[in-house]
Amino acid sequence: AYVLSRLYIMERALAAAEVMSKGRAAKIVAILDYSKYRSSNSPPFPALKTAISLLQVKYPERLHRLLILDPPTWARIVYNLMYPFLQRETRRKFAIVCGSKRKLSVLSGMMNMENTASEMLAEGHLSGPTEVNNFVHKVPFHCLYDDVPVMNGQ
Repeated sequence: AYVLSRLYIMERALAAAEVMSKGRAAKIVAILDYSKYRSSNSPPFPALKTAISLLQVKYPERLHRLLILDPPTWARIVYNLMYPFLQRETRRKFAIVCGSKRKLSVLSGMMNMENTASEMLAEGHLSGPTEVNNFVHKVPFHCLYDDVPVMNGQ
């Protein structure tokens, strides 16, 4: 389920980017928000490894930027150890962002606050938690989550 959900999200992001840009955008910005991370929520290592391998093979050069928000200490240590060995172009794609002020500084230049969840940034205008059932079953595949109103109980 973990691997399939990552592929599903990637396909939806690429479809939305293509539609919104009228076919001009081929790359996406991925944001991994670890602010509420707990090790008990971690996927099994083999599933994580499979997901990363598939994303590399199926979607080469589709990632414009990867922002990792408030990662756990162990992830920052791993990132700092690996960083010197990454190619310059790869380094430009990755960023670790910690703290509310830094998140606002980095994300406000990349995102419209109208389309940003308040759970990611306090300044975001989208409120309430993401309704997964609505996202998967009601929002057309190529649309953003907030393009379709939440249908309570339908």
